Amino acid sequence: MNISNYFKNCLPLGFSIFLLIVALKVNNSYQKPYIVIPKQSNAWNLNAKMLQNYHLGLRRLESSFLWISTIIESDIDHYKQRDLNSWMFLRFNTISMLEPKFYENYSFGGIYLSVIKDDLEGASIIFNKGLEIYPKDYKLLKDASYHFFYEIRDYKRSFQLTQTLKKNFNYQLPLVGMITKLEAENGKLEEALLTLTQYQNNYPKGSVIGDKIFKNRYSLKAEIDLSCLNSKVQTNCSLLDLNNMPYIKFNNLFKAQSDWQPYRRKSFIKK
Repeated sequence: MNISNYFKNCLPLGFSIFLLIVALKVNNSYQKPYIVIPKQSNAWNLNAKMLQNYHLGLRRLESSFLWISTIIESDIDHYKQRDLNSWMFLRFNTISMLEPKFYENYSFGGIYLSVIKDDLEGASIIFNKGLEIYPKDYKLLKDASYHFFYEIRDYKRSFQLTQTLKKNFNYQLPLVGMITKLEAENGKLEEALLTLTQYQNNYPKGSVIGDKIFKNRYSLKAEIDLSCLNSKVQTNCSLLDLNNMPYIKFNNLFKAQSDWQPYRRKSFIKK
């Protein structure tokens, strides 16, 4: 009689264990859907103006907290809209209001928005804000020049930045092509030629880079000399090209003996 009661008492427990085993097997055999919520949809952003007015003297603490959380939570999803509502731009912009002299916010934030997030408008604002505080910073000038030249195609802004860069720094070779083409497009052919000539000393003819520089120098010198010779107004024009070959006159126009084309961006030449 006691044994019978014992089994009756144990029956619910055994049945519960059985159900747990079944549930475990079903759970392991069923592949649950992988749900991904984009950071753009669940990121939180505080009102920047509100923080500016009610920071309670804790600007650096608040900006540091926002910076750390932004770096930790940063994603690589491209932002397709052009409405300045990217969550990372809003964070960087808020930080710039709380702590305007926070350099990394501009040097990292600008390039991250431009290259990783593809938020071009947001990157432009962050770069410009950074250059207002650090107008002669090499990294900001270099990255912003690339951004406005290749991404935004704002060649006027890029030219301004490259001229500041050229006046204050010994810039690296990858910048030479961009700087000299912008100079040529803005009528500064002699300055572009001088810049390329200086770099020709480091990359003599016979190498791939050296031959490319020489070809571009030839185009610039030919354009300068032929413009002078064919104007029929200027004097002291050079009669020899970069190969020390004389320009030839045909149908009352001077021409170079070697083929050349204006040293410009391809899109600029098409126009």
